[in-house]
Amino acid sequence: MLSTVFRAYAKPNSFPTLRKLSFVLMGAANNLADPDLFPSIAEFVRGYGTLDALCMSNVHDLAGFGYDAGIWGVLPSFINLRTLLIDVTPDMPPALSAWLIPRSVTVLEFKVSKQATIDINVRCFLLSSVRAFP
Repeated sequence: MLSTVFRAYAKPNSFPTLRKLSFVLMGAANNLADPDLFPSIAEFVRGYGTLDALCMSNVHDLAGFGYDAGIWGVLPSFINLRTLLIDVTPDMPPALSAWLIPRSVTVLEFKVSKQATIDINVRCFLLSSVRAFP
């Protein structure tokens, strides 16, 4: 099971130069389940405050892999995170989702399932002057 591998390396500085991590679950063999998979990935990345890009996704909302609101709990620990791509789970309280996203994030992408909702205020910064180049 992949979760045992992530748990085995869930120690600070197992990978001292780790700055980006993307884990996208696209599918699984019949009857395969690893309920600790996404929680173990969240625990693995927790020790990397210098992470600047993170993607965690369960593309087809496959059951049995532990993808729930609990994995969002790791997000506030990333003070240098700039890019975040993450799925919103049906059990995520909408008001909580905005509070968990680090303020350092400048690139944000959500996948929201039909059963989930999200509540986030987006600030827009307009350029006061735009310079056109020929």
